[in-house]
Amino acid sequence: MNIMIKLSPKRNEKKMSCNQDVKRIIDSDSHVKEMWEKCKEYGIVADIEKRWEYGIEHHPEAIDIFNLIKKSDWIFGGDYFVWKEGGDGDNGEILMYALSVMLELRDKMKF
Repeated sequence: MNIMIKLSPKRNEKKMSCNQDVKRIIDSDSHVKEMWEKCKEYGIVADIEKRWEYGIEHHPEAIDIFNLIKKSDWIFGGDYFVWKEGGDGDNGEILMYALSVMLELRDKMKF
């Protein structure tokens, strides 16, 4: 699937900052580096920005977990996190992509 996406300058800045943060964490944490290597080994796209660009769907359990977190925040936290979903870069979308990577890795590794 070949998808062309034009990113706004603001989104590009955010993307570069996020990628730098991820690289810094990978370089400084051996456990994180190992998880990224496992994702590569199992063919899991771990880069959240690429998952969005490629249109990779969220893992079904990631959606369920997100909805539970969102509902819990609304009921017990007064909507402290203001979880949003459905748009590029929304905090809920980012969380669901991150959860999807972990759940796909779990499914492949059977842990």
